[in-house]
Amino acid sequence: MRRWLWLAAAIGLVSSGAALTAREPQAHTNSMESLERINLAREIYQELEAEAANGDAFDIDRLALWSKNWLDAELDLGNAPEHRTSACQQHLKRTEKLALLAAQRAKPAEEDKREYKAVRFYILEARAKLDQVRREQTQTPRQPPRFQMLRSER
Repeated sequence: MRRWLWLAAAIGLVSSGAALTAREPQAHTNSMESLERINLAREIYQELEAEAANGDAFDIDRLALWSKNWLDAELDLGNAPEHRTSACQQHLKRTEKLALLAAQRAKPAEEDKREYKAVRFYILEARAKLDQVRREQTQTPRQPPRFQMLRSER
């Protein structure tokens, strides 16, 4: 009988140790690096946008990518709900502006349809991200099951 208890205890220790080591480390972002990422993404986006506004050849996908990079850097910097919502709203405005930039230049019909679809996708993606951030704000944080159990035992 004692052997079984020792075996059960050993399995429990090994499995709990494996669970502890299997956890991924908490992501820690350096605020100075996040600010630098925001500034770099903003500068690159604004340079690409200025080229597009001047009538130079531009790539919708590159503009969308750098708008998304800008958003990701902003979201990494702050967890305040207002900050996250504002960052998503600004990203949505930038992607909606892509539709105007694309409409200003004349392209062959097939290429124009592809570009329209791409811009539409980027706008829908930005709206989905904004909705996700808003939903996260309204949800109450879940307590770990262990803590809930301890509270219910009181």
